[in-house]
Amino acid sequence: MKKILLGIFALSTMVMANEKTEKGTFTNRIGINLGTKVIENWSDHNSSFEDSIFEDNIGINYKGLYNVNDRFRWGGEIGYDSIGYEIPDSGSDGRIDAFTIGLTGEYDISQRDSYAIYLNSSVGIAFLDYELNQNDSYSLYNVKKADISGKAYSKVGVGMRAYNGFGVEAGLKFIFSKLDLNENNNYYTNQSQYHNNYNHKSDANTGFLYLEGTYTF
Repeated sequence: MKKILLGIFALSTMVMANEKTEKGTFTNRIGINLGTKVIENWSDHNSSFEDSIFEDNIGINYKGLYNVNDRFRWGGEIGYDSIGYEIPDSGSDGRIDAFTIGLTGEYDISQRDSYAIYLNSSVGIAFLDYELNQNDSYSLYNVKKADISGKAYSKVGVGMRAYNGFGVEAGLKFIFSKLDLNENNNYYTNQSQYHNNYNHKSDANTGFLYLEGTYTF
């Protein structure tokens, strides 16, 4: 019985290894990825690298693709990322939930007997939802309120998918976001305390170098 099961498994693997993309069919892919931040640019020139907010992330995504021909396919993509963060001068750090939805396309640049190598690109909307409130105006930290919201995302990469379904992908993913920050500064002059309040708005584009394990079916 054991030999029969092993034979069936080997046969199924051989069949799957000969399956290539066919025109007019659909392809599904799920992936789990790890991302390392490589760039973070803010529109406010007062911001510096030391005041960066975002950190590394981990995520999952799903693609539904239509095979236009045996090499090119396009469709939709949805994803979720858990992004590390630290708000400067606030004492607040942790993780932010980010959801993405967009259009994606892939093109096989090389097709071998058991695998294919492809280029991919995605663009769409990003949803981030983070809010910090510190009601104590005389607390240790200057930042009293910070709101981070998502705007858009884009992604480019290269991948390898084996015809048994498993694969790997690597590339660069950008998330575009917006920061609305309220900061209070308390200072003393001639034994009197003064309270200064100002709002600060800035846009950011953050790039993550990602590595993803995939399964295509």
